[in-house]
Amino acid sequence: MMFWTHQDPAGDMSSSVIIYYTAVMGIRRRSMSYYPAHNSTGGLAALMWVGRALFLEYALPLYRYTTLAYHWPSRDQYHSQPERLEAIRQRYLVRGCYTPFGELIELKAFAKSIVRQEGMPGNLSWAPDGRSFVVGNDKEVKLSDFCKTYQKAIALVEERVEEMMLGLKPSFNIDVVRDDLNCRKAGWSFLQKPSPTVQNQLLYN
Repeated sequence: MMFWTHQDPAGDMSSSVIIYYTAVMGIRRRSMSYYPAHNSTGGLAALMWVGRALFLEYALPLYRYTTLAYHWPSRDQYHSQPERLEAIRQRYLVRGCYTPFGELIELKAFAKSIVRQEGMPGNLSWAPDGRSFVVGNDKEVKLSDFCKTYQKAIALVEERVEEMMLGLKPSFNIDVVRDDLNCRKAGWSFLQKPSPTVQNQLLYN
């Protein structure tokens, strides 16, 4: 908790480990550039949620801590738990206090103001070569992956067909088969009225 309770009388939060970690979170791993504002608010909100949970345990722990350098009582030892929680909130968790959490509030508000001015960008951006695109948070999708997906699906269907045909591979041209799509009679098959070409090829096989 020493990282979260760090306070600087001059309000310079650059010495805070939490704020330093936040700055590292805002850098793209691949391009080493900063994330845009609309992609940074989610990470800040998650970090603030963790901070609030830690401060709740810090203010009102369920059990007392006996292994620390100082005795830390449990929540039932406080005369008024709401007053204890409010005292911690006013000191560390409000906007304007010289703490890492106060700085996170300012950063998130600044990012939201940029998003309001610039608007939300599209979720998909194409690469300059047109062979891939990026979705969401640096998720790169290549068009070649789509081709591999179709090829894998076709190979799977061919494998299933061969299994259903018990390895039999008919030699007639399937393009000459003409099915009557208007016939809705139960049990009807195109083999009942095949074309002469199909009939001759079936007899030959």
